[in-house]
Amino acid sequence: MNRPICCTLQGEDLFLNGLVEPYRTRAIDMIRAQVRDVDRFISVSDYYVPIMSDMLRIPKDRISVVPLGIK
Repeated sequence: MNRPICCTLQGEDLFLNGLVEPYRTRAIDMIRAQVRDVDRFISVSDYYVPIMSDMLRIPKDRISVVPLGIK
């Protein structure tokens, strides 16, 4: 479709850490294999960036922070 792909990061660590082995490792490996296909990741907080960057091996410069809420 030749369009940018953005993925929001919010709570995946809780889901993935709740899986039993070998499913946790398999799921993380499958997500890591697709990281290169995503143009930008969106995190809902600065706190979450290093967590997901480390877990899914996403370069931190490919994650933007867009806080939840309305000013």
